[in-house]
Amino acid sequence: MSLQSRVIAFLARPVPEDVGYVADSIAERILSAYAKGGGIGSDPDLLELLELCILESRAAAEEGSPVRRTWFNESAGLLEAIQAECS
Repeated sequence: MSLQSRVIAFLARPVPEDVGYVADSIAERILSAYAKGGGIGSDPDLLELLELCILESRAAAEEGSPVRRTWFNESAGLLEAIQAECS
């Protein structure tokens, strides 16, 4: 399964109840842009925001229910894979 397909599948899944979900967050914007176009470009400011999103997702995966932890770890993994493509 391609990274783009994995991102699309992740975005289609329901968000766990114990995630303090913020619609249109920076992480969601990055994932949505990748899902639509298969890339996010190489803007240094966007790449810096991407790094912050990864750090926040990894930190959020340290607490809460197992479902929440899995969701944030998967989000971080997808963001890391996107980052790797941009490097």
